[in-house]
Amino acid sequence: MRALAFMYWLPCIFITFYFSFGFEGAKVWGALALLLSTMIGMGVSYKMSNMPLVSWYHEIVLCGTDKIAMSISILSNADQSRSWWMLPFELYFGILIKFINPACLLFFIFEGLKADLTTPFGIVTTGWLPVVASMYVFIAIVIVFAPMIACDYPELFKHNVEKEFSDDDIFEKKTATSYKIKNKLKGLKGGGLKGMMKKKAKLESTGGGAAGEGVQLVEGQASVDTKKEGGQDEEWKV
Repeated sequence: MRALAFMYWLPCIFITFYFSFGFEGAKVWGALALLLSTMIGMGVSYKMSNMPLVSWYHEIVLCGTDKIAMSISILSNADQSRSWWMLPFELYFGILIKFINPACLLFFIFEGLKADLTTPFGIVTTGWLPVVASMYVFIAIVIVFAPMIACDYPELFKHNVEKEFSDDDIFEKKTATSYKIKNKLKGLKGGGLKGMMKKKAKLESTGGGAAGEGVQLVEGQASVDTKKEGGQDEEWKV
């Protein structure tokens, strides 16, 4: 995450600054340069994370926006089910909020700064102009602070608020299960399966009928038990 943040924000600030002050006629090339640097940053971030692609996409690329987008989209269905359009919407929402909007805002800020430095404007202190202009400031203050003291009862929801993030919980549970199974299979491919089969054969030859712990042999196939004794799931860490 740090690699992606560093390789996005540093080029974003420099590119928007220089293409606003020095190369204002070539902003398209600045946008393309920013796109290229962001793609490179994503590649470096993925390599450094050592995470599965799906986990990296949700936990790193869309960090901070994924749950918000899920909480918005999941309310569209009364039964809290997922629809095909939700993943594209969450990608669109996250990319706009995290990568496109900051770059656009920086372009606007630096363009406005350049215009102010190039052509300074006078500040009128008499007449109706300051009165009318200050109205927007007071209205903004009222909009921000009035709701904090105006409502004397908690907001009532017609849906279960906890269900808004249920999709993220389901995804995390599925990813954890997949991660544990892959680790078990890697251990079996490394020679663990042969050792367990020999152990089973030895137990059977001595009168024991139990197979190796964690593996049950049925018709020559191995099924991996991903739970600990007592039925509790193992702790999953990435």
